[in-house]
Amino acid sequence: MKSIRTIPARISSRVSRTIFELLTDSNIFSKANVNGFLEFLDFTSDSLKFLSPYKNPFFKKFVDSIVPVDPLIELPHEKSGLSVMIPCSSKDFPMLPTVICAARSNIRNPILEITVVTPDVELVPKNLGSVKILSDNHFLGQPKVKNLLADLKMDSGWIKQQLIKILFCLQSTESNILILDADTILTKPKLYVSGNMQILSFAYEYHSPYIQHLKSFLPLVHDFGLTFVTHHQLWQKDIVEDIWSGDRLNDWLESMDRNQLSPVSEYNTYGLYAYNFFPARIRLSRFANEQFSRKILENTGGNMDKVFSLFPDSCSISIHSYS
Repeated sequence: MKSIRTIPARISSRVSRTIFELLTDSNIFSKANVNGFLEFLDFTSDSLKFLSPYKNPFFKKFVDSIVPVDPLIELPHEKSGLSVMIPCSSKDFPMLPTVICAARSNIRNPILEITVVTPDVELVPKNLGSVKILSDNHFLGQPKVKNLLADLKMDSGWIKQQLIKILFCLQSTESNILILDADTILTKPKLYVSGNMQILSFAYEYHSPYIQHLKSFLPLVHDFGLTFVTHHQLWQKDIVEDIWSGDRLNDWLESMDRNQLSPVSEYNTYGLYAYNFFPARIRLSRFANEQFSRKILENTGGNMDKVFSLFPDSCSISIHSYS
């Protein structure tokens, strides 16, 4: 007699394959309507758990295939200018020339300026081309920010780096800023913003403290069971001001659980806020980030073409380990 436990697994596999085929043949989730995908993923994760992309590799592959890499280029568009901001420290400097070179090659928008913000200004490599260098003290040394950090009673470099990104955008004169982590190399060309429309990527992970924090800070936000922690993200200044201007930055910090090692995410806050409250301005773009190690970099002799060839389907690659 067959085990009862095998029946649901067989049925769910058959049903998920059938649903996949139906969706693929229909235009319900065509690329033009891909923004409905987050609501769809939220429904499958809650109601049809066997279709959750976190547990069903077959369905995850479908999701990845339907979300376009460069959606704005497929629409009538204008190449709006943007500035690039890269927060980093001296440990990131060996990769910084490659990160900047790849950004210049794969950002389709006109790049108005690239700014590197670091505590180690005197050690910044000289081979970066035309790049503006700012000390992180330019932001963290402001009296109001010092008071914010003192009130938190936390000395977290992770929190400080997030504050630098937010303050940079609040003080920028540009309308569009691409925040780019210093360990992330862009590998596919993308148009990040056109007029007031922008691309936004989501990741297959769920860190509950980020969601708990956001529910406290913005109770009306729906989280979809995903995060937008994607190592780089286009920020539009008017949306940034909506989230963090005035006393709202202090409220954002005060809403986090200080007992958590990683209680808050600037990327997740911006992504969920923009998707919830400015959906007409958002087009989902495939994340497709791959992690690679410094050891791979050493084994290829630092030849980035060889490194890129190891990740042909990626849109970006990030160093997160040595081994």
